[in-house]
Formats: sequence, C-alpha cells, structure tokens
Amino acid sequence: MLYWIIKPLIRIALRFYFREITTVGAENLEHKTAIYVSNHPSAFLDPLLPAAISKKPFRFLAGAEWFGKGIKEWIFREQFNMLPVIRPWLVKDRKVSNDEMFEECYKGLQQGKRIMIYPEASSQTVEWVREIKTGAARIKLGGEEYMKGQKEVLIVPIGMNYTNPHRFQSRVTIKVGTPIDFSAILDAEFETEPDRVRAMTDQIRQEMSDQLIFDEHEELVPAVKNVIRLFSGHIISTLNTEDQTPEREFAVKQKIMKAAKYFHENHREKVAPLEKKIQNYIDEFMALGFRSFNPFDQSRIELVSEAMAVFLGFPLFFLGMLMNFIPYITSDIFFKKMFMPKLSGVHKQGHLNQAFAGSLAFSIGIGFFLVWYVMMMIIGYQFMPHWWLIPVVFIVGNLAGRFTLQYIIWFSHVWKRVRWSFLKKSSKDKVKYLLDERSEIVNTLLDLRSQFDKNQSS
Repeated sequence: MLYWIIKPLIRIALRFYFREITTVGAENLEHKTAIYVSNHPSAFLDPLLPAAISKKPFRFLAGAEWFGKGIKEWIFREQFNMLPVIRPWLVKDRKVSNDEMFEECYKGLQQGKRIMIYPEASSQTVEWVREIKTGAARIKLGGEEYMKGQKEVLIVPIGMNYTNPHRFQSRVTIKVGTPIDFSAILDAEFETEPDRVRAMTDQIRQEMSDQLIFDEHEELVPAVKNVIRLFSGHIISTLNTEDQTPEREFAVKQKIMKAAKYFHENHREKVAPLEKKIQNYIDEFMALGFRSFNPFDQSRIELVSEAMAVFLGFPLFFLGMLMNFIPYITSDIFFKKMFMPKLSGVHKQGHLNQAFAGSLAFSIGIGFFLVWYVMMMIIGYQFMPHWWLIPVVFIVGNLAGRFTLQYIIWFSHVWKRVRWSFLKKSSKDKVKYLLDERSEIVNTLLDLRSQFDKNQSS
C-alpha cells in the first residue's frame, strides 16, 4: 500500500521542513474505534503530521471534488485511505447525499479503524477554531447505533499549533487531547436529536480549542506571540525549573493567552502601554539586524559548545550543502515564480488559497529532492556500479542535509553573539538601554502574572 511506502519518506521530509515538531499527548494518538477532529490551518500539512507520527493508520475525510474518477479516485480511496465527502454548499445544481460516506465510516469503526475529520470543512490559516460542522457527532451516534452499542466510538481532539506553517524551518506543536466525555449530553433530555448533535458539536469545538494556544480573540494574537517569542523561556523557568517538559511549556503558553484575555477585558489600561513597549523593543532589535530578539539568552557553555560544533562540523556542513543546495534553491525559485503570485484570499479562477502555501512548498520540495537524489544515484552507479550506493547516497544525503540545517542554526547563534559583543563595545548606551528595557518588561510581565494567579485562585 502506498500509504505505508510513502509514510517514511513523508516523515523524513517533514523533519526537513520543520525545525522542530513537538507532540504533546502522543499516547492519545493511538486509540482504536475513534474519530479524530482537528483544526485545519494548513491544507495538506495538517493530515500529514499526525499520520507520520501515529503508529496506526487513519482514514481521512476529504472534499469529494478532489477525488475525480478512475485511477485518481482509486489511489485516493484505496492507497491513501481517503473517503470523499460531498460539501452541499459547493454543489448547487443537484441534490446530493453523503449516505455512502456515513456507511463506510460505520463499517470502519466497527473494525476498530480510526477516522480523521477536519470539521471546519475548509482550510484557512488562523490560530483558533472556526465554526465547525456536525459530522463528527453524527458519525459517533450513527456508528454506535450501527454496532448496536457493542463498542463506544471515541472522539479525540487535536490542535495544530504552527509558528508559521508556510515558512521553511518553522516549528509546530501537535497537542492531542483525551477522548471527549459526552456523558452529560447523552444522559440529558433534548426536544429533538439534532439539538443533541448540536450540543455535542459545541462541546467538540470547545475541546478542540483547548488544544490550541490561541482562541478567537484575533486582536490579542500579535501581542501574545511577541510575549511568547521573547519571554516565555524566562517565564517558564521562573514557574518551575524542574519540570521543563513540552506539556509544561504548552500549558504556560496557554496561560499567557488566558492572562492576556483577562487583562484585555478587565484592565485594558494596564496592558495597552505594555503592548506598545514590547513592540517598540522588538522594533529596536529589528533595526539592529537581529531577527531573533534575544541574542544574549544563551549561556556561555552553550555558546562555546556551538562554536566548537561550527568549527569542527564544517566539512560535514559543506558535504550537506553540496548534496542538497541545488534541489533546495531550484524548488524555492520554482515555488516563488510559479505559485507565490497566485496565492491570495480571492476564490476565483487562477487564484490559490493562501492556506495551501506551506503545503505547496513542501510538496514541490519533495518532488525536486526526489528527482535530484535519483539523478545522483544513477550518476554514481555509472562510475561505481554497486547497488549499495543507492541507499548510501540517500542516507548520507539525508543525514548531511539535516546536519547542515542544524549547523546554520549554530552558526547563526554564534554570529549573533559576536555581533552583540561588538555592539556592547561600540554602542554601550544603546545596549544598556535595551537590557534595561528588557528587564523592566520582564518584571512587569511577572507582576501581571502574579495578579492573574491571585484572581484565578480567588
């Protein structure tokens, strides 16, 4: 099956595309007889990530308009485990039914299979959960009735938290929640069954939101992102220095969002000047050429270790560049020339949904790298006709390429620290001002955190 053949390749490609992939609650990704519901900010990347991480396969519900007919439909259905869903709002000239899709879901759940649903029904790059459809609740109730109550159908929420899904070497945190408890709704009396389904859908949306850092308060997202990027490490360390787990870090980021919402709604006069102060601080660093705003956060030991890695690792870095630079730069140019101008929020002929930007870049990169590696294998075989060169070229190229990406990060850290050291000598007043500003901002944030904690406990 293509699903299992391609899965290792996709896993490798995802590790290249993202600088860091963190899974919180990975144990909840392995339930049987389960419906997984996720937000949908980045088209193809959203299903690829959990599928690559999970040990068990998923069946994905996807828009029927993608399937076509013949071999394309066979590949989507039989090889990629996809089920077509007809979206009635896209089909205006005829009556449609999803009865076949529901029937296939019920049969799959009876066999212990897992279904992945994106109940927002379309992809849009936002950090919160949009309005969702009722399909997941209907499939759960229908599946349990189909199995005559012999099995419970679980619904498990997933949150896809990207720093930027459309930027190479960004980060993503996949937060997988525990199965949703619907007992209160299932035991309650409702006038009609659709009312029960709607109540279940509202609970699903809330549980999905609980797996995300941000909620629908769009106006707070930029300020909260600034706080997380600049100071979350400092704040986490002050909360608990012995529990630096991904779960803990995610919880702290969610708490920052909740605190921002509380102060925005109740003490706007306190946070408005602080938001402006943080933005000005960031702008000051950007003006100095620092894309990362904290070049002084690393310890001296970390800096020395990275400097040694930069010095000793140059030969492997050069090999990685030699083997991967051409497919990287050509795929980047191809994407920017052919697709970037077409990306917009306008839904008409010749335009592409912006939510597909990262997915397109990822897919194009896979294609170019595959062609390049096949060419290298063929050329290498001509000079040294040994079959074992094929896996060696692939493995060496992969490892050297991943090392190259890490090497660039190390070099960036060392270079920023060197530039910061020169800046401290050439612009002492400027550096003192920035450090004083940072200290004042951090102290203010910690004071606000204390106020928020007291309010929550009272």
